[in-house]
Amino acid sequence: MTEIKGILFDKDGTLLDFNSIWIPAAEYLVDNIISRYFTQCGNIIRKKLLYSIGVEDGEAKGTGILASGTAFDISEAFINILELNNTTFFRKEILELVSGSLNEFVENNKYDIIPTANLSNLFIKLKKMNISIGLATSDGIISTEYCLKELNIFQYFDFIGTSDGKYPSKPSPVLLQKFCEVTGLKEKEVAIVGDTVIDMEFARNAQVGMAIGVLSGTSSIEELSELADLVYTSVDDIIAENGQFSWNS
Repeated sequence: MTEIKGILFDKDGTLLDFNSIWIPAAEYLVDNIISRYFTQCGNIIRKKLLYSIGVEDGEAKGTGILASGTAFDISEAFINILELNNTTFFRKEILELVSGSLNEFVENNKYDIIPTANLSNLFIKLKKMNISIGLATSDGIISTEYCLKELNIFQYFDFIGTSDGKYPSKPSPVLLQKFCEVTGLKEKEVAIVGDTVIDMEFARNAQVGMAIGVLSGTSSIEELSELADLVYTSVDDIIAENGQFSWNS
């Protein structure tokens, strides 16, 4: 096995508790869509909008758009519902509403930004091991940087890759390639850590040294195990008590 010299983390569900922030954010977003485009709307439309992005009965599906997609993907799902209901709208307006509403919700609900583990402790240990640290997320840059700063871990990252249209989103390997360009690492020297099947597909497409799934997000061990080399309860399990990577202990 090639020595791992860098770790590229997913954000939501991996470093940040998914349900605490993104389920209420999705509900807030849907309510904004409804208030703007539906003068009379029953609960059925609300359920359809939430279901279109993979949210049902207050839970997000690991393969759904909210868990794995971008703001553009969310917009397209909503546009489909609007079209089916013969609603008048502008496509660009929907994307702006989605991005703006999500950023607004995150910034106004900082107490819902909850870590999945003792992240500061983890990153301090990784830096002592001279491990390069990166982020590859389907979220946008504004809310991503806000969340990382609220969690007090922004300063540990050598690379932050988001899905604002500059690069293709996961599972395209481009964000991993950009991480390698910044750090000078080879693909096989990098581990990708994430909580969804998309993250594991991302790792396989990027041909990295290790794909690590975590159960702190929206996917089950059965879903992750099909593509992951290892599945941990959370990122806390990456480093063992002896201060080394768990897979080397």
